Amino acid sequence: MATSTLVPNPRHIFGQSGCTADNLHWQSEHTAVFAAGQHVVLYTPELKSQQILSGAPETDSISALCMSSNRKFLAVGERAAKATVTVFDLTSLKRRKVLMSTIAGGKDIVSMAFSPDARFLAVQYGAPDWNLALWTWEKARMAGSTRTSNATANPVRQVLFSPFVAADGSAQVSVVGLSICKSFRCSDVGGLKPVPIALSHRPDLDLTCHAWLSGGEVERVVGGTEAGELVYMEGQENLEPIQCGAPVRSMAAYSRGLAVGLANGKLMVFGKEAQGDGLAPLCLLREVTAGTNIGTMPSSAPNARALHASKSMAPRHGAGPENRIGARVNGGALISMAISPSEDTLGLLTLDKRMLTYNLGSVDATNIDLVPLVAAGPQCHCGEVVAMATCVRKPLLASISSDQTVRLWNYRDKGLELAKSFDEQVTSVALHPTGLFLLVGFSDRLRMLSILMDDLKAMKEFVIKACSDCCFSHGGHLFAAQSGSMIHIYNTYTFEPVASLRGHGAKVRCMAWLPDDARIVSAGEDGAVYEWRLSDQRRLRDHVVKGCSYTSVALGPGGRCMYATGNDRKLRELEESSNGTAMTAEIDTGCLLTRLAVPQSGRFVVAGTETGRVRLYKLPLTGEYAEVKVGKGSITQLALGMEDCYLYAACTEGSVSVLDMPPSTATLGPRKDLAELNFAEEVLVGKAEMDDKRNRIRDLGLQVAEMAMQHEYQTRLQAANAQETLRLAREEAAREEASLRARNVALQRAKEEQEAEHERSVKKLELSHQAWVQHMESQHGQRLGAEAERYSALQRDLKAEKDLGASERQALLDAHSKEKQDLSASHTVQLQAGARELEAKQVAGRQAVREGEEMRAQIEVDADREVEMQRERYEAQLALERDAGQRHRAENIVLQRKVGDMGAQLEGAKSECATLTAHRAQLQERVEELRSDVANLQRECQERDDLLLDKDRRIAEAKAAMGEMQKLKFVLEYKVDELRSQAQPREQKLSALAAQISEMDKELGRYHTTNASMHAALADANKQQAALRQEVTQSFFATRTLEAHKRQVQGHIAAAAELIQSPEALKAAVVTMYQAHVEGGGAALRADPNLEQEYARQRDFLEKEVTDLKARLQHDASSASRNHKKVLQENMQLVKEIAALRQDLKTLQAGRNGTPHASARRLSGGKSLAPNTVNGQSKQRESAGTEDIRNMGLADLIPARVSVS
Repeated sequence: MATSTLVPNPRHIFGQSGCTADNLHWQSEHTAVFAAGQHVVLYTPELKSQQILSGAPETDSISALCMSSNRKFLAVGERAAKATVTVFDLTSLKRRKVLMSTIAGGKDIVSMAFSPDARFLAVQYGAPDWNLALWTWEKARMAGSTRTSNATANPVRQVLFSPFVAADGSAQVSVVGLSICKSFRCSDVGGLKPVPIALSHRPDLDLTCHAWLSGGEVERVVGGTEAGELVYMEGQENLEPIQCGAPVRSMAAYSRGLAVGLANGKLMVFGKEAQGDGLAPLCLLREVTAGTNIGTMPSSAPNARALHASKSMAPRHGAGPENRIGARVNGGALISMAISPSEDTLGLLTLDKRMLTYNLGSVDATNIDLVPLVAAGPQCHCGEVVAMATCVRKPLLASISSDQTVRLWNYRDKGLELAKSFDEQVTSVALHPTGLFLLVGFSDRLRMLSILMDDLKAMKEFVIKACSDCCFSHGGHLFAAQSGSMIHIYNTYTFEPVASLRGHGAKVRCMAWLPDDARIVSAGEDGAVYEWRLSDQRRLRDHVVKGCSYTSVALGPGGRCMYATGNDRKLRELEESSNGTAMTAEIDTGCLLTRLAVPQSGRFVVAGTETGRVRLYKLPLTGEYAEVKVGKGSITQLALGMEDCYLYAACTEGSVSVLDMPPSTATLGPRKDLAELNFAEEVLVGKAEMDDKRNRIRDLGLQVAEMAMQHEYQTRLQAANAQETLRLAREEAAREEASLRARNVALQRAKEEQEAEHERSVKKLELSHQAWVQHMESQHGQRLGAEAERYSALQRDLKAEKDLGASERQALLDAHSKEKQDLSASHTVQLQAGARELEAKQVAGRQAVREGEEMRAQIEVDADREVEMQRERYEAQLALERDAGQRHRAENIVLQRKVGDMGAQLEGAKSECATLTAHRAQLQERVEELRSDVANLQRECQERDDLLLDKDRRIAEAKAAMGEMQKLKFVLEYKVDELRSQAQPREQKLSALAAQISEMDKELGRYHTTNASMHAALADANKQQAALRQEVTQSFFATRTLEAHKRQVQGHIAAAAELIQSPEALKAAVVTMYQAHVEGGGAALRADPNLEQEYARQRDFLEKEVTDLKARLQHDASSASRNHKKVLQENMQLVKEIAALRQDLKTLQAGRNGTPHASARRLSGGKSLAPNTVNGQSKQRESAGTEDIRNMGLADLIPARVSVS
């Protein structure tokens, strides 16, 4: 049982329909209209806002759209058991009419079109009847219908109204298709009447679309073919077709030309030029390529259209299974286009579901700039959406499609955040709760990707084949991935395997984590639902239904209840019990449920169906539900947003929808808008990208410094140019002054002449105007009198004609009535005679009676025919009299109009007189203005005289300043010679200093060589010391060995001494001692007794040698350091002196070339530079840094091994 309450409402849709005819229109300059799934979207690209019109719930999909020329009404054609047309009012966004007919037949609507005045709606229905219906849609009445296909039932692809309306209010409509080109005249009374169209010379054309062009009084229809031609279908059959190079998919005509969309993604814009006898052939102005969407068009995309030249093909905009394309079809084909009301913007929809715009205002024969196509919205999936996932901390949706792409949608900003294409098919996706990581499954592996600012970077690959489902735990520290009948659990951060769950007998279809992340629930194609505990990898609960293949499982609040659905079209509620898992409820859904989701409130179960609908089953399960149609095809994934306020649904059509959940499902009080939800703003940035940005910032800093130097140089150059320009301007001003004076004198003379001439012309105009006014008054008086007399005569003639016509009409009526009475009397007499004759002949028998009856019938027929002829004759005379009366009335109206025209002419003459009077006043005002201009010119001449005097004074001052500058120049030249003589010995000194620096470098090299040799000697000494130390150690161990032997011998001797009283025992003890210590250890007993003394002596000698070497090394190092510091100080002093000398040299050169300098400016004040002043400046410059020295060009004088700090 279905209810209509608490239905989710669509909020935003990412995607468009690829099988809807004419699926793009402009409601205004900024709002586009297109179909997406079961809805019509009014989209504003600048604001990324959408208004959504939902289709009828009982229909399957939207197959066609059309909009009226006044942009007020939108017709939506929907596929159903009986094709339905719904007309929306775009002002109020409400339904106006629903049109449904059983006569037209067909489930599909191929194409629709409004008439120019929006009174008629032409609807082309699909197979098998291919009927064209003409609707008077405001009355919901069908004015007529006709079959438009041919005998072989070829498909019809487009219907279109001519933009021109005839004088009688009728309109012309045309249809095209495979070997079909027909035209009809439509009206309220006559319905659809065929009109011949000039295309008989090529009857086999496969027309895909057409458009009406206008040029003066000529109407022309241009059609596009599957062979890539533009043919003329109305008039001028001698024009050759235009070759486009690819099949034509869409057309749009506007006042300046024609836009054509091709199957290879090219947009061709043609211009038209009017000729004397009609339109010239179209000329190509622009050709732009739309490119393709990222990803690959699937080989069996359900939303693609095949337009091949075959009789068995589907309709151009059909939705049947035969209307599919292969991979060879270009995904960027322009399948629909529309022109904005101002004709400045062209909107386009491509086969791979991109919305583009093109600026038609830039298309001009004189403008050669190429304007590209601009994306007007996010790039959507061009294939079936396989899976979808969402996260908690960010407003992101991750979706994968059969077009081999992964896309991240930002449902708060209503845009595409990131998209990436892969070379292999994507099978599953999961988004980490933080929104920073992504799991993507492929046919042979599972990849963990990090979501960077503008890319997806692979972090780890897991060898998990054919992973059709994966999901992160609620905390994000674990993730589960399915592979056949197994479930693999991994640690998110260490990538270590945690568990491998085996138990399903078939493929696992769905998984869900419990709130504690310690257990996971799985459902498979074997009809089993298992709850697993990860700590010991055991099943806690299970429920098996034989013969059922589960498609989805969802957990209720707290995880105690589970809801599962499968291919048996039943929804089951499973609860934990003492015996395991018990089924507490089971309902029949009536259709296959593909996905389940349960909000935290626990009031509903959200289910997606195979028909593209979303259902909300009320809990506890009773079978009661509310549903809404989301898209075409089945629902592939469902997800609930933060606080269960929003529902996200993905369809096989390729769209992702965001829906508002009913208020009763929210868990934390009132609903919050997306802008009010607190989402994280952090993003991941790779180290390489950061390094690139740092390098770019450094390069930009160097560029800024370089540009600053160039700017300073240019500023100085501009200052010099400005001085020169000022000099030239002064000279030009002097010349201009002389010319202005001469011109002023000429203007004064011309002004006096013009004043005299103007006075004469004004007097002449006044006299002629008075005479003309008098003449016009007399002429108009005479004409008005004559017209008045003529009008009176016409009134009298009209009255006489009326009287005459009335009398003649009355006479005719009287004659007609009299003749009618006479005929009636004569016929009555004849009938009486026939009756008497009949009575007389009754005795003659039955044969005579039959003949009499036949004669009577014949007489009655003849009488009726004669009466009818008389009536028709008199009615014809009456019609003639009526026509004469109408003609007299028309003549009367014409006379009245003439009288009105005369009155209007009289009023025009009066207004002309008033105009002349006003013109005279204007002339007088002009005279006053000229007099004021003369006064202003005199004042301006006086001001210019004053200005010239001021310029003379300034020129004199400039000449005096020039004399001072000449004196200063002489002083500067003297100082330059003096400084040059001082600079020559300094340059010699600089050369000597450079040679001295070179010698110091050589000495420093020698110091380095000595230091290296000392380091080598020290290393040798260290090695010798280590060898001696090893020898000492060996000697120490040998000494200890000898002492042990000594103690052993002493013990043996003491033992032998005790046997001194027994010679035999003493002898045996001595022999044993000899064998032990002389034969076996004689070498040890023969050791050097002075070894310990030699060891001590060598050790003392080596320690003294090492101490001496350390002292010498320290002394040499300190000496080298002092020498190095001395050389550096001397180098610094020399460099500073060189810098000071170079600066003085530049100063001298600048003074010699005449460039303004600080010293020159000081000299201009009457002071001279002394040598000690130059030395003082040199001492001040000694504090300059290394960068300033290099900028002065002294880097080549600094040795490579000497650093200046």
